[in-house]
Amino acid sequence: MGFYIQDDMWEAVSELPRKTQDEVIGSLARLFFEGGQTPLKGVSRSLFVAFRDRVILSTKRSECGKQNGKQKAKQTAKQSADGAESKGDAESGAKSEPSIKEGEGDKETSPKGEVKKSGAFAPPSLAEVKEWAAAEGWPIDAERFVAFYASNGWKVGKNPMRDWRAAAEGWCRRDGLKRRGEAKRKVCATCPKCGARMFKNTQSGRWDCPKCFESFDKGAVA
Repeated sequence: MGFYIQDDMWEAVSELPRKTQDEVIGSLARLFFEGGQTPLKGVSRSLFVAFRDRVILSTKRSECGKQNGKQKAKQTAKQSADGAESKGDAESGAKSEPSIKEGEGDKETSPKGEVKKSGAFAPPSLAEVKEWAAAEGWPIDAERFVAFYASNGWKVGKNPMRDWRAAAEGWCRRDGLKRRGEAKRKVCATCPKCGARMFKNTQSGRWDCPKCFESFDKGAVA
């Protein structure tokens, strides 16, 4: 910000003699650029005093603007340096060999090359469902089971399926199907938490609730 003559300043001195104009304007300019005050008398001093505070305020603003400009220049230079350093690190990192991160040892690679976590849900094939049904003795319609859940994204209600074997067993029980040799076994129970009908998990021997996704031991179910 520099020193400039404002409209009201010029209007105040425009009718005065040229010498008085030079004294007032020159004194205000000297105050802005040098900080000194010229000894004046009469009308010249009156006008100088009237506009003096405005010039002093302009001087302070100019100094603040210069300081802010220097700070911004330093910040810009620092950001440029940091950006160049980060770019160099990224390029060097891209050339280095990838390291094995913690937990990657628990992952396996699918035939398509996709990396997936061990234990993560994977939709079964039709052959897998038929093989499970034959081994466990469930007379399930495997084609119907796979087609139904494949169409809804393998979800139980609004939640992603976690165990397709438990879902298949529940499917059979809801259809009124019985497992071979299980006619006299208890196949249903009431969830002590939400009151929904539960089914027994043939693998773990626990009771699974399809509504709240809780599992209970035999002793916890009435």
